[in-house]
Amino acid sequence: MITFHIFFFKIYDCSAVIDPKVFHDICLYDVCMGEGMKNFLCNTLQVYADTCQRAGIKIHDWRYLAHCSLPSCPENSHYEFCGNACPATCENPDAARTCNKSCVETCVCDEGFLLSGTKCVPKAQCGCLYKGHYIEAGVSFFTDDLCTEKCTCNQITKKVDCQKPGCKQGYECKVVDDLLGCHPLAYTECSMTAGPHFETFDGHDYNFHGTCVYQLAGVCSKDPSLQQFEVFVQNDAKNVGSVIFSDKSHLELNNLVFQVNGEITNLPVKLKGNITVHQVGDFAEIKADFGLLVSYDWLSTVQVKVPSTYDGAMCGLCGNNNHNPKDDLLLKNGTQTASAEELGKSWRVAEIPGCVDGCKNESQCPSCDITQKEKYETDRYCGLIRSPTGPFHECHAIINPESIFKNCVYDVCLYNGKKGSWCANLRRYTIECQKRGVNVSHWRREDFCPISKMGGSTFWEILIHTCSLSFQ
Repeated sequence: MITFHIFFFKIYDCSAVIDPKVFHDICLYDVCMGEGMKNFLCNTLQVYADTCQRAGIKIHDWRYLAHCSLPSCPENSHYEFCGNACPATCENPDAARTCNKSCVETCVCDEGFLLSGTKCVPKAQCGCLYKGHYIEAGVSFFTDDLCTEKCTCNQITKKVDCQKPGCKQGYECKVVDDLLGCHPLAYTECSMTAGPHFETFDGHDYNFHGTCVYQLAGVCSKDPSLQQFEVFVQNDAKNVGSVIFSDKSHLELNNLVFQVNGEITNLPVKLKGNITVHQVGDFAEIKADFGLLVSYDWLSTVQVKVPSTYDGAMCGLCGNNNHNPKDDLLLKNGTQTASAEELGKSWRVAEIPGCVDGCKNESQCPSCDITQKEKYETDRYCGLIRSPTGPFHECHAIINPESIFKNCVYDVCLYNGKKGSWCANLRRYTIECQKRGVNVSHWRREDFCPISKMGGSTFWEILIHTCSLSFQ
């Protein structure tokens, strides 16, 4: 079958110019390694067909003969087997008329649309020309490597509007993710881990067992220069991860299935408003261009990271982010409390059937006697975290293990020594150490925290207030 398809191109004189043997051999290898999967055959045929067309050789519609599906095309475009190699663009609408290149298999913009970057748009939505370079409508860029002048393509006037604001206080001009821009000088991070453990932006640790929906973090400042957002969480072993944006754009995380507006969607996803959702290692990450980063490990940990421009502007279970850990238990009415349960009740935003703002009874929040506690502090349980010769010893100087160690002992007590109840904390310490480039020795064994299929245990949602939040 493979030889037949490659020979098909010979009929149309391609083999006289492009030797099909190397493609034939690659195809055989790929199909064999792929256990006969059809896409390997189709991919090789497409490469050979493209090579023939670029050489100016006319070939037949091989996809029909080989039963290969048509490639999917972006919005406002369609597939053509022999399309114009010089598409009509916003920069040069007449390019197709003067093209002398051979046709190519491609996606072509529909009638009335022009190619703008990688999208087909109506002529009215075309961008601007700046010093011989095409700039898409609405796109901003800096004209020098010091970020002293920022220009934006005006869709209405088709001209580039430039200002010289420079980077505002708390930002610096540098390249991040291959893009030059004004980026925050520093970040602070808050986390909720393995259910009851909270660490505020300012580093205050506390435990809270509420199972309703709470505001983990949000912007309480009236500063108009700050982008408003809220992050809600609900912790319950029976629940799963969920992210919900405002303006009726909903992102849901459910047992490793990702949905947007109720439809299953693969990561990564890019939303208007420069918000992206993608997978980084074990974490699903929501990143916004104003510096917000929300991470969820699909299991038990939610992290919220904000830039220094939000210093003193935050509120919720994560505290006010003013670099003072002593005033983090701040109620919604502005008063301080010493009770985590009272704090949670103050920041409760929704109730679900059966939820509580603390332990339903004493059995849900058990405490260890000294004998049990000493047992759970050994290397058979949580002791590996702070062992001077253990798998994490190289990380101790970078991340103090005491907080995670105490959380680990707390959890094992909470679950009465249930097998594996210490694993989430060891996993969290591993991730934090590796994020900082520290080597962690192998600590999992078949009888000690074996890797198993993850399932969601934490509900969380994030609301970001924007004027337009939809797919690009």
